[in-house]
Amino acid sequence: MRKAILLFSVTLSAVFFSTAVFAAAWTVPTNVRIVQKSNTDTNGRIYGTIQAAINSITNASASNPYIVKVMPGIYNETVTMKAFVTVEGSGPDATTITAAASPTVTVANNSAIRNVKIMNTASSTGRIGLSFINAAAAAENVAIELSNGQGEQWGVYVDEGSTVTLKNLSIKVVYGSGSGSSYGVYSGYNAGKTTILDSHITIDGGSTGHSSELTAVRIESIAAAIRDSVLETIGHGDHYTVQCSDTTSITGSKVTAAGTDDAYKTAAIYSYCEIQNSEIRATNTVSPPERVYSFSTGGSGGTGKVAASLIQGIIDIPMKIVNCWDENYDPVPNQ
Repeated sequence: MRKAILLFSVTLSAVFFSTAVFAAAWTVPTNVRIVQKSNTDTNGRIYGTIQAAINSITNASASNPYIVKVMPGIYNETVTMKAFVTVEGSGPDATTITAAASPTVTVANNSAIRNVKIMNTASSTGRIGLSFINAAAAAENVAIELSNGQGEQWGVYVDEGSTVTLKNLSIKVVYGSGSGSSYGVYSGYNAGKTTILDSHITIDGGSTGHSSELTAVRIESIAAAIRDSVLETIGHGDHYTVQCSDTTSITGSKVTAAGTDDAYKTAAIYSYCEIQNSEIRATNTVSPPERVYSFSTGGSGGTGKVAASLIQGIIDIPMKIVNCWDENYDPVPNQ
């Protein structure tokens, strides 16, 4: 009996102690901002919008970085980030940033965004989910969804000297209507190096006839590296799954163009680049086989390189091929 009473007393004391600890007020550190849908307190560094939290930061630096922690919820706003500030959500399934204007999020130099979902519902052409302009920055564990837009769409837009790392991104862009291309990641002529790691990018042309370009990754900048990723275009439209510079390397990845209409061209790789230990597949259930390419290009003067990879579809450019095989696992002659 005495043991039972003692045990009850100890347990009750523990309950009171834990309740007191969690009831105690927590002071948000000076270099942290909290964003949540209710119970805001700007004096306590707790805000109702992401942009208000970012705007309150005036002294971020390399030696004094900030983090904006975003609680679960749907935040209807455009976000312009600041240097040395990280925006961190509670996971792509919990924290969503959505806007009807483009871009939804503009990343700053020396900043990062992670653990969020980004959507854009703009009705006009030119939808952008995540934009990097003149920024050395990163995105990690971010889901980006653009659906049924009119004309041009970019899941991630990179330009003006930006050097970016995109890790564990899930990007889905669905064609809606009008003319214009749908891109997962676009890196412009003036961008620096773009690195894509452990990501899954899908461009869906839908089932209504159109001739818009479907491109998972387009690299026009000086260099890019793509590793351990899935890049795919599916449905109606002209497929150019990866358009890249000759300084682009693809390793350990799967690149697929899967057309379903009489497209002008269905191409998995549309340029010259270096590929190792990957799958390059092009198929079309309607188009004649002579318009279905594993490797093709509109230019001339280069030589693609591919080693230790699966190749399905016509090879339409000069290639150096080493130890590759086709969809039936028959060897592709070295050349």
